[in-house]
Amino acid sequence: MSEATLAKPEMTMVMDLMFAGNTLALTMELACQPQIKDLVETALPSDPVRWSFEDRLAVHLCPELRPHAEAFYARKGPRLQEMLRPTPLRALDEKLLARLCALLEELQPGVMAAIRAAASR
Repeated sequence: MSEATLAKPEMTMVMDLMFAGNTLALTMELACQPQIKDLVETALPSDPVRWSFEDRLAVHLCPELRPHAEAFYARKGPRLQEMLRPTPLRALDEKLLARLCALLEELQPGVMAAIRAAASR
């Protein structure tokens, strides 16, 4: 069996255990870039450790999501994408992206200008 074949079930399992994860595409596209993720990790509480990075970030940026995420991880609640229709979900994603940008600026002033400059090249 190849390494890719062995890694695939783990990846699926992690994705299955995500409350918000890939439903917040704009927010996670920025947050999951390696250097950004390392920076953001410093601001996130490590508890609950068993939650994915994406879910810990979503709850950090929007504490109102905590009871829903807790219910999901206790297997007593739905994923975020099952709770919201596409338009409100997109609006939430945009709101969390703005909060993430503010958090990044707080953690490392000037980082957003550097990201914008790199993206425009």
